[in-house]
Amino acid sequence: MSWPRGTRDLTVEASRIRNCLMHNGGFVDRRLTDISNRRIGEAIRLDAARVHEFGLMARNVARHVWSEKEARHSSNSSLFHLLPTDAVLALRETE
Repeated sequence: MSWPRGTRDLTVEASRIRNCLMHNGGFVDRRLTDISNRRIGEAIRLDAARVHEFGLMARNVARHVWSEKEARHSSNSSLFHLLPTDAVLALRETE
């Protein structure tokens, strides 16, 4: 899949921050320092603007993935059965 411009780096950062929050008590680990200027052991703090940026990026990626799926498959085929129900409803609302 091709990535929308600038989205890959932000996706990786969001994923690594999430992993630190979930698996490292909210403190920066080595993997996050590889892609940021944060220091190992530093507490992760996110303001509302940063969380909003990650949310917008996630929606952009989902829209992009869906568009690529539509371009590659006929309109008769559907991948809706592979998605959780609430994800399907959210995608249908954006059409």
